[in-house]
Amino acid sequence: MKKLSIPKGQRQYYFVIILAIILVAITISIAVITYQSATQPAPITAEVSLSPSPLTQSFTQTTVPLKWNPQASKLLLHREENRTPLSVSDTQAKQRILKLLPAGQNYGTVYSSSDVNIQYVQSLDLFQVETLTINVSAAKNEAENWFKQEGMSQQGICDLPLGFYPNWASANILKQSNFIYNELPAGC
Repeated sequence: MKKLSIPKGQRQYYFVIILAIILVAITISIAVITYQSATQPAPITAEVSLSPSPLTQSFTQTTVPLKWNPQASKLLLHREENRTPLSVSDTQAKQRILKLLPAGQNYGTVYSSSDVNIQYVQSLDLFQVETLTINVSAAKNEAENWFKQEGMSQQGICDLPLGFYPNWASANILKQSNFIYNELPAGC
């Protein structure tokens, strides 16, 4: 019986491909869930009674997840799968940014504030911005301005590609207002 062996230099290549497939599967799952949730009925209302006190409290339980902009999601996925090469100056800016990673790590947070957390995922060669506020446009502006201060052009920001997502707390607040979240930078 022959044993399957993968040359040592190609293991990383297969690992990146598997991670990319997982990312695509997750993105498609989010899109399907979002589409299915759009056709669900209004939030469920329930009453809670505290015993033995006659005090009764009403609350609304929201089951609808945050809505995502499907065109922006498709465009971000397309940019991740079909990368446009960065210009020389944007490549240099990216290398400077990667030097901000925690010592000895090739992934992690490169910038953090009260409104955003910018992370680099080395296995996917991807920057992600977690928005920590419900003021999404201000958070996006802060993140884009930070990349520009580090030497990245607007086109470079779009070509990285750079994706945004809300943290759990702000997503729960945004979904109550029927906010449609756009994963792309404002200038892309």
